Amino acid sequence: MRFFAADDDPGGGLSGPARGAAETIRQNARVESSSLVMDQPETKPPARSTLLVDAGLTLAVFALFTWILKSHVPSFDPFDGWLWGAISASCMAALFWLALQMFRAVLRAQQSEDKK
Repeated sequence: MRFFAADDDPGGGLSGPARGAAETIRQNARVESSSLVMDQPETKPPARSTLLVDAGLTLAVFALFTWILKSHVPSFDPFDGWLWGAISASCMAALFWLALQMFRAVLRAQQSEDKK
């Protein structure tokens, strides 16, 4: 791989469409290198207490879904009912966690818009 100095031929001795492609790649690399500095977040991350409340709610939803789903497992063994009920409830609890986080993000955005 060859690196070009500012006064080098940007096409690298290429002609036709390959020369244009080489110039485009070089321009894109220049743009990407100038945008390496990230913006600072406008809001602070959620507090630990908020995350603990969310985790508690999620665990309660997990327990509720496990209790509901255990009776829907086609098995006579109680362990299998609890196991597959818990496995199924874990997916639903994860979805509940994501929905709760999205709700909080939208609520925070709406409240910040009302303040402006």
